[in-house]
Amino acid sequence: MLKSFAKLSLFFVTVATVLTIVGLSTPKWLSRNGHYQGIWEYCYYLTHADGAVKCLKLDILADFETWMNAIRALVIMSVVAEAFCIVLLIFYIKREDGHANLTRIRAAIILCVLAGALCLSAVVLYAVQKNNGQFIKGYNFAWSFILTTIGGGVISLVPIPLLVEIRKSRVLGAYESI
Repeated sequence: MLKSFAKLSLFFVTVATVLTIVGLSTPKWLSRNGHYQGIWEYCYYLTHADGAVKCLKLDILADFETWMNAIRALVIMSVVAEAFCIVLLIFYIKREDGHANLTRIRAAIILCVLAGALCLSAVVLYAVQKNNGQFIKGYNFAWSFILTTIGGGVISLVPIPLLVEIRKSRVLGAYESI
């Protein structure tokens, strides 16, 4: 069997994972004139040092650190779930059809939903904290935040082709119900 929908899903899970990892590791979730901030550090351009950048770790206040650690944990758990999803999809594509293989794709669907929920929860929490005044006014969402949001959105949509893949499975019969 071609397993074309599973291969398409594997591509999108990989893209979502890369986007989420880049968003997680880069310090541009918020930006304003010469200043930018991620979930790990705060950076600013030194005006008298030929464009050099100085970065500081984000360890400011206990309240700030608590919700920031929650955002970090949610995004990291999302990446872990995405990685497991990739492994399950590779095994599904490489193995012969059977009930055990259908269990893999069902587990991949659950992991994709979980990864999307975790990633988008982190994004929403960060946006809420920004709008509640946790950051100095004038900051706008930057490309790291946008990449993480897109990664969460893509991984949330991956279960659709996986459900189609199950539906066309020969183990259940041609186009049987899920």
